[in-house]
Amino acid sequence: MSEVAYKTSIVTTTELGRINQLSATVATKFLVLPDTTLNKKYNVLTEASITTFPRIRYFGIGIKGYANISSENNIAQPYQPSPSDMDLYEPIPFRCVPTPLSQTEAAKYRMVTKVTLNGRTYYQYWLKLLEFETDQPKLTTVTGNREVAHILNTSNLYPTPTNLTGTDVSSSIGSRSEVSVTAIRRVTGEEVCEVIGVMYGGDLRRARISEFGLYSGIEKAQCTLDGIPYTYNEAAYVQLASHMCMIGHDLSRVYSSIDERCVIQTGAVIQI
Repeated sequence: MSEVAYKTSIVTTTELGRINQLSATVATKFLVLPDTTLNKKYNVLTEASITTFPRIRYFGIGIKGYANISSENNIAQPYQPSPSDMDLYEPIPFRCVPTPLSQTEAAKYRMVTKVTLNGRTYYQYWLKLLEFETDQPKLTTVTGNREVAHILNTSNLYPTPTNLTGTDVSSSIGSRSEVSVTAIRRVTGEEVCEVIGVMYGGDLRRARISEFGLYSGIEKAQCTLDGIPYTYNEAAYVQLASHMCMIGHDLSRVYSSIDERCVIQTGAVIQI
């Protein structure tokens, strides 16, 4: 009897993510597309100058990453993210509070907006900093499920060619090199329940995080918020780099949490 692997999550790199990856690599002009940014969507730092390449620094969360395809069997299936996506299908902020957070607490959030809900003013914090586990990429060799550190050999400054045989032409990949950076996406039930309580009338059925987005952007120091002296870092030129849809994490309890490692990588074959 054959086994079928059913997908519970799907990740797609966006067109914007690919544009920025290539722009940071080749010696051409950076393609500036301000109308595709979250800054345009939320009217935050829309006139900020782009003086450095945007980098993946932030993540966002959403609650519309899956559909129930069988009510009888209680089966959910993730949506297929599109490369053309510029934001999540139903993003929610990490915080929604009546007064700005303390500068210490606000340090881990970005993309602050001000909104009126039910006649009351709230400040929403839409993005959160990724917690990178290393300060530089690592290079590994992966063979099957085995991963070991790959050491660059400087003798390859003088490489020697390898002849292909008939077998080599049709053989499958034996191992590959991966260049990656790992980071933690940390979300708490306290954050999500706060937002659901304010924005969705406390309907905790919505407290299922089923979307993750990785966003690139540029850090900009700010000295005021809503006309009041307030020192903090804000994100400029923020674009969705990758979009994940999944069947979701239940964060309807304030003590629940997500501490999930994400791997940002690029790979290439090193053996055939």
